[in-house]
Amino acid sequence: AVSSEAAMRLSTVYACIKVLSETVSTLPCHLYKLSTDRMTRTHAFNDILHTLVMRAPNYWQTAQEFWQMQVVNLCLRGNSYSYIVRGESGRVVALHPIPVDSVSVHVEAQNRITYNVTIGEKGRQRTEVFAPQEILHFKTMSLDGITGISPISYQGHLLGGAIKQRDHRNSVFANGSTPRGVRQVD
Repeated sequence: AVSSEAAMRLSTVYACIKVLSETVSTLPCHLYKLSTDRMTRTHAFNDILHTLVMRAPNYWQTAQEFWQMQVVNLCLRGNSYSYIVRGESGRVVALHPIPVDSVSVHVEAQNRITYNVTIGEKGRQRTEVFAPQEILHFKTMSLDGITGISPISYQGHLLGGAIKQRDHRNSVFANGSTPRGVRQVD
């Protein structure tokens, strides 16, 4: 198995994810409001959600940083998660990204989905359970419709071969490209 970190050390993987994440994160993301007859739409410029997706989803990230992180997580792990912060009125006021490795998705009775999120530092961790309406979950291709497929995990055998090729190539160049051994001719 190849880790996401090891895969990112391959220049091809790094370049592809960089281009995808930087490009997608700079695309405009507009929100529209549908009319009651669902036939026309108008820009929702004055809605707080528009500000969240276009300017700043939280107090420490710009929209570009937030969306780039989401795309990187999708490319490496097949999923990205954010906690939906709501104000007293119930309106969405922020989106807080959640590390992918701290989330596990569970299907309970009658196909009820819950998100178990591990919070805190090692030794003082706790798990909180969230409902789907509390988590913004993006996923790549899926076999079950619940979680995305990690491209790195699914292509691990190919990436492992590429890592071995890179390491062999580096060791050849480290030795001054001098072949080792003696060839004897009769």
